[in-house]
Amino acid sequence: MFELAKKDFLKNIVCSIKGKSVLDKEKILDKDLNVEKYFKKHEEFFSVKQKYLLKSLIVIGEKEIALEAIENNQTDRLLKDLEQVEEFFLDIGGIIGYQLKILELLNNSSKKTENLSFHAPFFIDISKDTKQVRSYVRQGIEKLDQMGEIYVVGGAADRLHLLDETTKKRLPAAMMQFASKTLLQRLIEDMQAREILYERIKGSKIITPIALMCSNENDNFHHIMNFIRDNNYFNRPKDSFFFLIQPSVPVVKESGNWIVNEDGSLLLKPSGHGALWKLAKDKKLFEWFFSKHRKKVLIRQINNPIAGTDYGILAFTGYGLMNDSSLGLASCPRQVHSAEGINVLIQKRKEDHFESTITNIEYCEFEKFNIEDKPMKSNDQFSKFSSNTNLLFVDLKEAQKKVDDNPYPGILINFKSLKTQDHKTIIGGRLESTMQNIADSFVEKTKKPIEIPYKLSKTYVTYNDRNKTISTTKRVYDPNKSYLETPEKCFYDFTKNGYDLLRNYCSMEVPLAGTFEDFVLKRPPFFFSYHPAFGPSYKLISKKLKKGALKDGSELVVNIADFFCENLQLDGSLRIFSKDLSASCFFENITINNAGIDFLTSKNLWKGNYSYVEKCDISLGTNSILIAKNLAILRNQKINIPDGMAAELINDNGEIRLKETRSCKEKKSIFFEP
Repeated sequence: MFELAKKDFLKNIVCSIKGKSVLDKEKILDKDLNVEKYFKKHEEFFSVKQKYLLKSLIVIGEKEIALEAIENNQTDRLLKDLEQVEEFFLDIGGIIGYQLKILELLNNSSKKTENLSFHAPFFIDISKDTKQVRSYVRQGIEKLDQMGEIYVVGGAADRLHLLDETTKKRLPAAMMQFASKTLLQRLIEDMQAREILYERIKGSKIITPIALMCSNENDNFHHIMNFIRDNNYFNRPKDSFFFLIQPSVPVVKESGNWIVNEDGSLLLKPSGHGALWKLAKDKKLFEWFFSKHRKKVLIRQINNPIAGTDYGILAFTGYGLMNDSSLGLASCPRQVHSAEGINVLIQKRKEDHFESTITNIEYCEFEKFNIEDKPMKSNDQFSKFSSNTNLLFVDLKEAQKKVDDNPYPGILINFKSLKTQDHKTIIGGRLESTMQNIADSFVEKTKKPIEIPYKLSKTYVTYNDRNKTISTTKRVYDPNKSYLETPEKCFYDFTKNGYDLLRNYCSMEVPLAGTFEDFVLKRPPFFFSYHPAFGPSYKLISKKLKKGALKDGSELVVNIADFFCENLQLDGSLRIFSKDLSASCFFENITINNAGIDFLTSKNLWKGNYSYVEKCDISLGTNSILIAKNLAILRNQKINIPDGMAAELINDNGEIRLKETRSCKEKKSIFFEP
C-alpha cells in the first residue's frame, strides 16, 4: 500500500512539473515536507538547477544520499550523475519520472498482458543460395551508397572480467580480443569488405558513415576513441565517425531504493541499448546521416562477431533496400531456454480495426506476455519462435518520426547480479530500454486480422543459419553452466564456419571440429581466419582459394582481399598480412611445412594471441604483388614485399628468395558475381 501511495504521489508531481521552467519546478518541490525539513538550511550553497536536482532526490525518498553528499562535500560528483539522469529522462519527468517508472514496473512485473495474439512472423529465407537471394545480395552491394552503419559498442562486459594486461584495469566489450582482432575492429572490417565489393561492381569508392554509441562504463568511450585514433581512423576521414555516449543510470534494489558504493557514489550502469533513439534525436545523428545522403542504416551490437559471415548481411540489407522497407530484423533458430529475445507478430484488436507489429519480446518478459519457452517439436533444441539477433535495418526518416512518440522503447527493469566499484556482488536492476523495440512503433492498421503468412508491408524478418547469424561473447565460460554466450562457444562456431567454407566450398581437406566438449578440453583442430574483404561471401572465396589441405593443428590467416591460391598443402602456420587492402598474392601448388603454434604455452586460444615454434609470415606493402608456384616453404620464414613491388618467390639452391617480376599484374583483381 505504501508503494502504491508513493507511486501516486510521484505521478502527481510529474504531472505538476511537466513543461515548467527549472525555477517553477523547484518551487513545486518546495511544498514537500521532507524538502522543507532536510534541505532548507543548505539552499544558499547551490544554484537553482543544483537545488532542483538535490530536491528531486529527496522527493523520491533518497534523502540520505543527498544529505551525505552535502555533509561529506561530495556533491560535485553526485550532481554530475543526477544531471545526466535528469536530462536523458526529461520526457518522462527526469529523476522523479525515472523513479516513478521504476515503481510502476515493479508493481506491474507480475501482471500478465491480455487481449493480444502472438504469431511467428513470415520469414524471408536467406539461408539458401537461390536466384532470389542472389538478387538481394546484388541490391545490398549496388545500393550500399544509401546505407550508414550504427555500432552499439557501450557494453560493460561485467560478466567477461576483461582486464588490460598492462594496467590490470577493466576493459569494455569492444576491446575484447577475438581471433587476433578486437570486436570493434571486426565490425569495421566487415563494413570495409562491403565497400570493396561496391567499388568493384560500380567502379567508384564510397565511405560509409559510422556512428558508435559508447558509454562511460569501464572508460569505454576513451578506449574506443584511442583505439580508432591509434589505427588512423582505419584510413577513413575523421568526419566519417560520429560518437554518442550512452548515459549511465542509477541501479536500484528490488525494493526500488537506489544503491550506493562504499565511497558514497551512486552505483550506475548503462541505460540499455534503446538509448540510441533518443540520443540520435538529441545529438542530431539523423541530420548527420542525411547530410551524407544516407537513407537507411544497418545496426549491429559489439558482442556478435560472426554476424558478417558469408552473404548474410548483404542479403538482409539488400531485401530492405530493394523493397524500400522501413524496418528489418534478422533472425535465426533460437535455442530453448537461451537468454535471447524472440521475434513475434503481435496483433491487438481495437474497436473498429486491428493493429499489428513485428517486434521483439525479451526473454525476461516471457511470463508477462504468456510466452512459453517450448521447442518447435518434441525433444527439439530450437524454440517455436525465432531468435532476435539485434541486427537491424532501419529507415532513418521513419525512425526519426517514431522517437517523439516512443523515446524509450521496450522499457523494462531486469534484476541480475552486478559488481559494485568495491567488487562486491549485489542483485540490482535499472531502467533499461531495448534498441530493437523501436519496432513497437511501426504499427500497421487493417480492417481485418492478419492471417497466415502473418506478413507486414513495411517491416520484414529474414531467416538464416544460426552459425552465420549469431554467436555472442557475453560471459566467462564455466564448465558447470551452459556454454551459450561464451567466447569459447563463439570460437567453436567461428571454427565450424571455417570448416564449412574450406571443406564444402573450397574443396580442401580439413580436420573435423568435433563436439564442443572436445573442442574446449583438447584444442581446435585448425585455425582459419581472414579479412572479410577476402569475401565475404563463401562463393567468392571459393573462386580464390581452391583445393589442398590443412593438417591437424595448422593455422591459415589471410588478412588481404586478393589472395588467389590453388592446391595449398599446409602443415604448420601461414599468415599473410598487408599494409592495406591493395596488395595481391598468387599461390599455386605450394607446400608450407613448419612446427607452427606452440600449444603448450598458448592460453585462451579463442583470443588468437598464440606463441609459435615456427611460422611463415608474409607481409605485403601497398600495391605490392607476390606470386609463388610449385614451391615448398619450410621452417621459419619471414617474407616482406616493399610498397609497389611485384615479386616472385623462387628456390635458389635451397634458399627461398624474392625475384622482381611484372608477370602477374594483370591478375590483380577479381569481380564479385552474386
